[in-house]
Amino acid sequence: MANTSGGTGLQLRSTVKKDGILELSLTTIATPEPKPEEVIVRIDASPINPSDQGLLFGGADMSTAKASGTADHPVVTANISPAAMKAMAGRLDQSLPVGNEGLGWSSGRGPLRQRKR
Repeated sequence: MANTSGGTGLQLRSTVKKDGILELSLTTIATPEPKPEEVIVRIDASPINPSDQGLLFGGADMSTAKASGTADHPVVTANISPAAMKAMAGRLDQSLPVGNEGLGWSSGRGPLRQRKR
């Protein structure tokens, strides 16, 4: 199996800004070299579950959403009310990855991984 690390991928990120703005973005991230006992999985699909929505939307009023950015790196911003901002104090100005499930295929492996049949 060829090791395809060293490339990049896209990750959905959610940031609550101190000024009361939610920013959703697709961010390019580097694919790290796998450790000897690790594999790289190329994610082809990922659901957004109800449990992901709190992190994703951060209490924002999505009726105020505005799109910007580019086709490859879109950005969506929306206002967060002062009341909702009180609950967001622990995540201000932190760009957080959204989602924890996915469907994908192994696209690389560390040197100690052995194929199991």
